[in-house]
Amino acid sequence: MDIYSKAEAELNSIDQQIALLQRRQVELRQFVSLGRKLFDAAPVQASLNLPEHEATQETGFAAPAPARRPREGSMKARILETTESIIKAHGRIHTKPLIERLEANGIEISGADKAVTVGVILSRSDRFKADRSLGWGLADQKENPQDVGASAGSHAA
Repeated sequence: MDIYSKAEAELNSIDQQIALLQRRQVELRQFVSLGRKLFDAAPVQASLNLPEHEATQETGFAAPAPARRPREGSMKARILETTESIIKAHGRIHTKPLIERLEANGIEISGADKAVTVGVILSRSDRFKADRSLGWGLADQKENPQDVGASAGSHAA
């Protein structure tokens, strides 16, 4: 291999490393942007341990950290607590009327689409379960037979 071939090989290697770093940069920018849109504009207090990546690494990045308890008083914590009390008091509720009640309770919901923001927060919590026809409910509550819209068998036979 002559000196020019070696130089071209090194240039190709550098181009691959740059492409990997640019992809990682885009991922981190999306992470920060989405985090700020979904959750408070306040900085996250927990330490963020982002793994160091060598420029030559070609496969995936670290898995996301397990879910943590929301900061007390944060938008997420207030949505979770208030939603739980609303469901306990009034039963299952769909997202749109839930948002109205949350806002009536003084909770300011950030994000371009409030329904998506609330839906993501509730679905990531093990305290709630969603049903498209019935709305949000508490995960630990059993359904009453009269609450279920359809039966397993047909009475028309």
